[in-house]
Amino acid sequence: MEKKSKRNWLILSYQTNRASACSQHIDDKLPALMAKGINPIVLSSTGGQRHSDFTHKTALSIAPSGLRFELRSFLRLHCKTKFTFKLFEPPLLLPILPLYLLEKIILDLESEWSWYIRASQIGNKLCKQYQPEIIYSTGGPACAHLAAYKIAKKNNIPWIAELQDPIIHDAEYHRSKRAFRYYSWLEKRIRKYSCATIFMCDSARQNCNNRTGISRNSYTIYPGAGNQSTERVLKDSKKCTFDHFGTLAGSRDGTVLIAAIQQCLDRNPALIARIKFNFYGTCDAATTRCIANFPYPNIIEFHGKIPRDQAIARMNNSSCLILIQNREFFSSETIPSKLYEYMNTGRPILALTYQNREIDKILHDSGHFSVPADKQQAISEEIEKIATTGISNGLKASWPESPWTIKRAVDQLLAIAKTCLQSNHDKTSTLD
Repeated sequence: MEKKSKRNWLILSYQTNRASACSQHIDDKLPALMAKGINPIVLSSTGGQRHSDFTHKTALSIAPSGLRFELRSFLRLHCKTKFTFKLFEPPLLLPILPLYLLEKIILDLESEWSWYIRASQIGNKLCKQYQPEIIYSTGGPACAHLAAYKIAKKNNIPWIAELQDPIIHDAEYHRSKRAFRYYSWLEKRIRKYSCATIFMCDSARQNCNNRTGISRNSYTIYPGAGNQSTERVLKDSKKCTFDHFGTLAGSRDGTVLIAAIQQCLDRNPALIARIKFNFYGTCDAATTRCIANFPYPNIIEFHGKIPRDQAIARMNNSSCLILIQNREFFSSETIPSKLYEYMNTGRPILALTYQNREIDKILHDSGHFSVPADKQQAISEEIEKIATTGISNGLKASWPESPWTIKRAVDQLLAIAKTCLQSNHDKTSTLD
């Protein structure tokens, strides 16, 4: 029998130790939680690598959509080349295809929905073994919260649910009516039965409270970023470099930005020799075409994916970091995690935002810049202003230290957990 700790937390996160924003939110918190005396017992999907410095269990989805998703994740993790991935993908996924198509006809839910079934069973066993004081679900996929709801209810343990993105949105809903009813039911269960519900955007918190009619025990915590600064070396003070990190696809493409860059250079040719744009990550076909057809050579360079530590080093040595939001209805209720990484570097940020006053306020309060993501003229003018000002100042200006840190987020989380534990103790004492 393993030694039990009074500070065990059962943490349910479908995605952890993977290269995704959902993963980074929890992965960055785990060392800080451990430093505060919390022993994490993590339960995740099989798609990522297991953490080695604490207990980390995995559960497999049982529905065809979940199996298909997790097999593809497994292949991406272990196949070194795209050719190897394509070689093994058909024989592994073809047997699942008929059942997958049938499931999608009957259920229009996220692919990970069935993970909660095995996760609930394994989670119940972990509760018996480790007797956690808190169940903490975070994500990402909503299945983690459904599993946490069932585990908390069965074991009578306080449950904190952290919604990284809204489960449903106020503006519109793109799935079926059946899916809307299911996620509405789950959202109400989360708000009713969790001892605390944490949101990463205050507008998402307010909208959820209005939808469910439940406003108690709801909190907004900006997740922040870890202290990952590296030595800053701005090599060429005569050239202003704008750098974007992440995916440019769908409604968060680079086409409006690229058109704005061309407009800026058409208007001010003197900047042609003095600015450079670097894109790190992935681009969709539309963005790739725009880069290929850009009339000014050597201004825009696409570098592809690079490891996170290299990305952070290059962020620290950028003249200006570019953040681009999706031009979608849900943008008013979400804040890209990249914002906090950028702010942690102390470099200026140009954000192309979409109907999100919360991001605009965060940026403007720290002296950064934001313009509407769909306004080409405004983007072009802001690029010119930043480039001209930056070059004349030798690009050595440093922005204020970011107030949004992992430590701050974890301190807020632990304060909420303390309230939950006290409330649960008082309730138990009353029953006794």
